[in-house]
Amino acid sequence: MRTSGVYRNALLDLVYPEKAQKRETLLDAVAHGHLEPEEAEAEARRFGIGPLCPTVRSEDFDVASEPWWTLSMAIAWIVWRSMPVVREHYAPFRAACPVWTYQELRLPNPIGQGFIQQSGFVLKNRPPSTFSLIAISTCYPQTEEDLPRLLTAFDARHELWRQLSLGNVSSVGIAQLDGLPRTIPAHEFPYLQLVEEDEADVLVLGVCAPNRAGYHNVLLSQRDVLRRWRAPQPKARDKRNSEKLCATFFASLMQASPERPTLKRKQAEAIAKGHYGLGREAARRAWARAIEQAGAVSWSRPGRRPDNCADQIAPDK
Repeated sequence: MRTSGVYRNALLDLVYPEKAQKRETLLDAVAHGHLEPEEAEAEARRFGIGPLCPTVRSEDFDVASEPWWTLSMAIAWIVWRSMPVVREHYAPFRAACPVWTYQELRLPNPIGQGFIQQSGFVLKNRPPSTFSLIAISTCYPQTEEDLPRLLTAFDARHELWRQLSLGNVSSVGIAQLDGLPRTIPAHEFPYLQLVEEDEADVLVLGVCAPNRAGYHNVLLSQRDVLRRWRAPQPKARDKRNSEKLCATFFASLMQASPERPTLKRKQAEAIAKGHYGLGREAARRAWARAIEQAGAVSWSRPGRRPDNCADQIAPDK
């Protein structure tokens, strides 16, 4: 059985206690600002005690084979359509991958009264993935190096709720009232609200509902999610075929929200370039073809799209 980086380091500490002492010395030096994380990692390699920050193999966390996804995994897929991004929101992967986290310490002064301020980095487990974490990450402007976002987190949530309400995506959860796992009926979703409690996404039947009726540990059918929100096709050698595939993908977005455009033309051009290798003119032709194919006239009109950070954070009305 393959062990993760966390458990591998723990086993090394048991077998080689002197290495454990060196590791603790390096971690303490980073925490108190005497070494940068990169310098400490280099020293760890020189001592032969392995990386301080455990490394894992991505292929050991195959989210594509998981039959059920969490709400945050599903929303991450709808936003980016990328399995590596979904993996970043997969609880076992996050638990196995601590990160260097900056912190400031207020310590007693060893040579007198009062306190001294020290800053450094410590290894901490990643917090659980929630909708708010994804929403914050989509507030930042995209750069050319970023994986293009197909929707904002709030638009992705809106689309997901619509499909859940139609019964097109199966879901299960632990009922708040009796603590038993249950299938969540589609007709409840128009009344269920997504809130965060104790660093976890929870569905409640109205914020002021008696007994906080709702569900926690909610899971969605991965197959239904992938069927409803398909990944962009890989780049094709034939530019005409790439343009056709791109137009088909844009049309699927338009058909999902024909009266409420969710992309600006510049965002569409970035997707066409990043996923299909199309230039500006080819992207515009694909965009026009998609509007005609989907009959989504609203997407051809100029106007504001919901990409403003302040608008995203505002609660739905």
